[in-house]
Amino acid sequence: MCRCRKSAGVYVVEPDEAIASYIELKCAREKVRRFKLLRAGLDHIPLPDDSTDLAVVGSIPEGLTASALTELTRVAANVLIVENNPLSSPLVEAPMTDAGFRPGTVGVSGLGPRRCWWRTSADRSPA
Repeated sequence: MCRCRKSAGVYVVEPDEAIASYIELKCAREKVRRFKLLRAGLDHIPLPDDSTDLAVVGSIPEGLTASALTELTRVAANVLIVENNPLSSPLVEAPMTDAGFRPGTVGVSGLGPRRCWWRTSADRSPA
């Protein structure tokens, strides 16, 4: 969160109460400005359409649903999903590519290179 200190604003969506409390405490200690914690799941994100520039999912819940992908792309122009948990099964490629995501690799501190999925504003189909 310390890297987000100077951002235009940060939303964190976290359904787990213990993790949410930790994030709030960490952000307060790091003096993250314009921070809002949303105690919600990815299937219903309480934000308006196209309200964020970037959504980053760093811990994928088991069975990332089609509705979660739809919600992420509804609220964010660009979405990065990182397969951080080495104990989780990899995401199935077909639903990801069907939703407009492209596979890639990103370096994660402490874990090394991890598979990720990108969907950028350029990947959106015109309305």
